[in-house]
Amino acid sequence: MTESAHGQPVPLDLTLEERWVAHAAVLRALEGAEGGSDWCDVSLLETVERSDEFMPAELRALRTALTRYLVDAPPRDREVVESLLDTLDAALA
Repeated sequence: MTESAHGQPVPLDLTLEERWVAHAAVLRALEGAEGGSDWCDVSLLETVERSDEFMPAELRALRTALTRYLVDAPPRDREVVESLLDTLDAALA
């Protein structure tokens, strides 16, 4: 079960598939952020790749990246994105 994010790091037990999809979503957000982004940066990509703990701001940024990715995500990723969004919603509640 995911703990709620209230200023403290929140552990997320992501599967390898979830981590890959989150990576793809964040990478797409970074590639689309010409001149930088005020909500997404390389540190989020590093957290997705290397950590199981996310700060609340990272959870919100990851949720934004996944929501945008879902619009035209490959069919194989859509179910995983929806599951991740549910997990993030629970963590941010």
